[in-house]
Amino acid sequence: MRKINLLLSVITLLLVVASCSKEKRIERHLHSKDGKWVISKYTVQIYENGFISQAGGASNAGNIVFEKNGTFVWTNTINSEPTITTGIWANTASDISLIANGETEVFHINDHSRRKMQIQNVYAHTDANGTYYEEKTTLEMQKL
Repeated sequence: MRKINLLLSVITLLLVVASCSKEKRIERHLHSKDGKWVISKYTVQIYENGFISQAGGASNAGNIVFEKNGTFVWTNTINSEPTITTGIWANTASDISLIANGETEVFHINDHSRRKMQIQNVYAHTDANGTYYEEKTTLEMQKL
């Protein structure tokens, strides 16, 4: 019984260390060099009760700069006039949280490498008539 407990403890420790190291690796990739990630593709899909009702997007949609001190600057160039959002960021092994203007957006990391990343935010709600909506915002980003 002691050997089983020891083995389970070692496995648990290895899983925790592996998770932490992935989290730190993503953190380093986010702010390495100048921390600037170019948004090469920005897409939004809106679903009503599981069926897509609207879709849109843009190429070359701006950039996000992740600073080592935990702050970010998001320059959105989708519209004719760029908008700039600043705030703080944090990450786990699977998500990036952006906190700005008192609101938090959590983006799941769908794909990640040293120079490319795809993240997605899903906002879901049900309206007063019982219609279920999901808005999926996907950013494909790369370091230049």
